[in-house]
Amino acid sequence: MNQISLKAPAKINLSLYITGRRADGYHELKSVMQQISLCDELTLTKREEGILLNVESDGTPGSGHEKVPSDGKNIAYRAAELFFRESGIAGGAEIKLIKHIPAAAGLAGGSTDAAAVLKGLAQLYESGHDTEALCSMGVKLGADVPFCILGGRALCEGIGDKLTPLTAEELHILLIKPPIEVSTKEVYEAFDALPPEALSGTENSLALVTEKKYPVIAGIREDMSEQGAYKALMSGSGPTVFGLFKDAEAAGAACRELSKKYSDCFTGVYGI
Repeated sequence: MNQISLKAPAKINLSLYITGRRADGYHELKSVMQQISLCDELTLTKREEGILLNVESDGTPGSGHEKVPSDGKNIAYRAAELFFRESGIAGGAEIKLIKHIPAAAGLAGGSTDAAAVLKGLAQLYESGHDTEALCSMGVKLGADVPFCILGGRALCEGIGDKLTPLTAEELHILLIKPPIEVSTKEVYEAFDALPPEALSGTENSLALVTEKKYPVIAGIREDMSEQGAYKALMSGSGPTVFGLFKDAEAAGAACRELSKKYSDCFTGVYGI
């Protein structure tokens, strides 16, 4: 086998609590993560040596795809470097990445691409790495990568390395991304500066920072609730907000109404 194609699903955080910070600077968390059907697409092809990454956009306005790098600044590129370094396999890969997941949106667009690269290279080179081994590799790239390797729904704890699979029912989801790009690093730094008395009152600890800086996020949550969402929450470090609806019809009706106010609405996205 010289080539393999994979889909890299986005994720939402059904809850996200920052529970502490280790001496090495890593944050510990407790989060229920859920993959959804919004996916990037990757094709990996064997090369004799070296890594070549080509990033293409699906052309979605406001997605930020034009800013996604195609060099070592891209976590998918670093995932390939990590795989060859740790596996000891002599070889390389050409990676074609078609972006559908908005960038800097709190949907793990980069992390899921990295996860797909690790899984794809393990299959392409028949390395024998199982899910546990790939997750151990992936956590070195980012806290969301192990979950993106496991997939489905899971309780994620520690620095993202402790995963407990959960039963996942189908979800009817509406996503709205305001025209904002959020730096996860900056959000965590601002969170660390919060006084202890501020650390309560939300199912997403990072919303305490991002919603304060960008009030539009809280506005989207309120609008989704008014349109019938039984839960509306910012995902990850933001700024994307997801709403959960009782059925596809309700999610579609909310999307039609809210698209009059927000340009980037994603509907027809279901839990997998």
